[in-house]
Amino acid sequence: MRYPFLAFLALLISAAVTIVLVVAAYGDVSRYAEHYESVVPGSELQVVNGRGESVDGILWLRAAPFSGNPAALAATPAVRQDAGAVARIRVDMAAAEHAERSFLVWTRSDSPRQVRRHRLQPVDGTALLRMDTVEGWQGVVTRVGILVQGLDARVGVNELAFQPAPPGSWRDRLAAAWSEWRMAEGWSAHAINYIAGGRPDGLVSATTATALWLLLALALYALLVRLSPRAHAGLAPRVGLAVVVLVPWVSLDARWAWDLARQNLDTVQSFAGVAVADRSQGPRDREVMAFAREVRSILPADARVVLSSRRGVSSDRYRARRLAYHLRPLNVLPVWNHRAIIREGNMTDVDYVIFLKPLGDALRPVGREGHLAWRGGRVPVPGEVVLETDVGYLVTLGPGATR
Repeated sequence: MRYPFLAFLALLISAAVTIVLVVAAYGDVSRYAEHYESVVPGSELQVVNGRGESVDGILWLRAAPFSGNPAALAATPAVRQDAGAVARIRVDMAAAEHAERSFLVWTRSDSPRQVRRHRLQPVDGTALLRMDTVEGWQGVVTRVGILVQGLDARVGVNELAFQPAPPGSWRDRLAAAWSEWRMAEGWSAHAINYIAGGRPDGLVSATTATALWLLLALALYALLVRLSPRAHAGLAPRVGLAVVVLVPWVSLDARWAWDLARQNLDTVQSFAGVAVADRSQGPRDREVMAFAREVRSILPADARVVLSSRRGVSSDRYRARRLAYHLRPLNVLPVWNHRAIIREGNMTDVDYVIFLKPLGDALRPVGREGHLAWRGGRVPVPGEVVLETDVGYLVTLGPGATR
C-alpha cells in the first residue's frame, strides 16, 4: 500500500499547488484585465459636441468653436457600469492636430448632469489609466467619452477598452475558475474532437489546469518514490504511477464525456425522426433556411461566394455550415477568418460575400449612397448590399474590389 498511498499524496499536494497557481492567475490584475477587456471601437462612439467622421473604424473628431472654448466630445452609448468593477481603461488615439488637451470624461447616475474628467497624457497615443487612482471614478457610471480641446483641434479615436477588476478574495477567484470549467459548451455540430468543455476563452482552461496538475503530480511522485526507504523496481511503483496518471485523465475525460452526452441529447431532440420539411421549421434552422432560399433566388448558378462568420463562435460556425449546405450546388467557400478575406488581393475570384450577423468588430459598414466600405487590410473593399435579413448580409463586390 505504500506506493498507492504516495500516489494519492502526490495528487493531493499537486492539486493544492495547482489551485494556488490558478487563484494567482485570476488575481493577477494585469493578466486578468487584459484577457477580459471589453473594447468599444471609435466608430461606435457617439459625437456629442463638434464634428465627427468614421474612417476605417477610427472616429476623427474635430472641435467646433463655442463660447470661446473650442472642444469636441464623443461618448459611448448610455450604460450602467459599476465603477468598482473596472480596474483600468485603455484609451487608444491616433495622431492629434492642434489639440491642446484631451480628457477621459464620464457621468454618474447620482449626478447625471455633472461631467467629470481626467486629463490624458499624452494628448494622443495610448493611455492606460488605473481607475482606482482616478478621482471621481465611483458609484454607477452612465457614460464614458473622450473630450478634446483646442482651436481647430482634430484627433482620431481608435478605441476605448474597459479592463475588469479581478475577483477579490481567493474564494471568489477559485469560484470564477470553477464556473468557467463547468460551463456547458453551446451546441456546435462539430466533431467530438472539437469539444473541450468549459468556457472556450477562459483565462485558465480546464485542460490547462488538469495538465498542470498531472505534471506536478508526476514530478512529486517521482521524488517521493526516490526518497522512500523501500524504493524498488517492482510492480508497486508502477501501480502508483498508473494512479497518478489516471486520476487527472479520468477526471478531465468525465468532464468531456458529460458535455458530449449533453450535446448528443440536444442533437437527438432536434433532429432524430424529424422530417426535412419539419426540421426546416425548427428553431435551429428556420431562419438559416429562409435566408438560403432568398440567396438562391438572387444568385446566378455560376456565382462564386465566400461565406464568413465570427471565428471561434460555435453557434456562428453551425449556422455557416448549415447555410453552405442549403446553398448547394452553388460554389460556396466558408471562411472563418473574416479579416483575411478582406485583405487586398484576396477577392480576385469572388463574386459575392455573405457575412453572418453579427459582423463582429472587424467588418463595419460605412454607408455611402447605398454602398458599404468593408474595412480590412490596407484598402477598403467597396460593396453593395444585395440582401439583408436577421441572419446576415449578401454583398456584391463593387468596382475595383477585385483588382
